[in-house]
Amino acid sequence: MNNAENKVACLSTTLSLVDLDSRLLGNVCDKMFESVISDRCGSIALRDDYAHVCKIAVVSRQFNRILNECCTYYKTDDVFAAVEACQTGYDLEDVLLSANEKAMARMDIALMAVQRFPLMLEHFSKVIRDNYMVAMAAVLARPAYEARYIVSQLLLDCCNSPAKESKDLAMLCLRLDKGSLDCFSDAVRNDPDVLEIYNS
Repeated sequence: MNNAENKVACLSTTLSLVDLDSRLLGNVCDKMFESVISDRCGSIALRDDYAHVCKIAVVSRQFNRILNECCTYYKTDDVFAAVEACQTGYDLEDVLLSANEKAMARMDIALMAVQRFPLMLEHFSKVIRDNYMVAMAAVLARPAYEARYIVSQLLLDCCNSPAKESKDLAMLCLRLDKGSLDCFSDAVRNDPDVLEIYNS
């Protein structure tokens, strides 16, 4: 039983992803991620594979290092630079639609994007949309004549429940649009400080 063939078989079963050649693994991941981006309306299996790879990277430092060094798509600094360079909402939306999920979970990229075009918040990850600071930055970024539309759109379409639990965000929004009170939780709506601004 201990012949060369069996030894090779045994060895092969102990290999993991990080035992592969780093550049080869990076190229494979690049191709997979590019396929997901090129077909946003479909490729559910590829999207699941992409999400799975990202989850592995979270728990495996070695795999995370390999992706950052060898997988162009996984890097996010180029997304930051692209967002910084955008001059129009259309350009920014194109960049965000082409960015990877790791970039869409970066707070600095989100803050830069929403300060320029607030409704871009909808493109970011749930973790970002849960953060009331990002929503506040988006609301503060708009001129007064656009405030009502921006506030209602952000709260109804973009922000998740945790952001709507923020008393600070509610007080800011009410100064711009009294109708936004309905978007917040019961606890926030009944807060004395919030009601004082609403009734002023």
